[in-house]
Amino acid sequence: MPANDSTKLFRDAEGNIKSLLNEAEGISFQESPLDFFILLARYKFAAKLLKKTDTVADIGCGHGLGSIFLSKFAKQVTGVNSPLF
Repeated sequence: MPANDSTKLFRDAEGNIKSLLNEAEGISFQESPLDFFILLARYKFAAKLLKKTDTVADIGCGHGLGSIFLSKFAKQVTGVNSPLF
């Protein structure tokens, strides 16, 4: 991801910093806290299976927040998203 695009993950259209607990991958914490924590639990589960030498493809990654999380546990993570996912 180009350096300029990484800041878009954490800022809204006006440039204000987003609260990551407000929405992740299209799931709103305020509207559905259970679904939000299930999403986080899935990434935590996947992280436990990774080694620092692994290369990961996060298909259907949305905004890429899960890819950023997984990058702490793997050598390389590539996030791919499409309107079709």
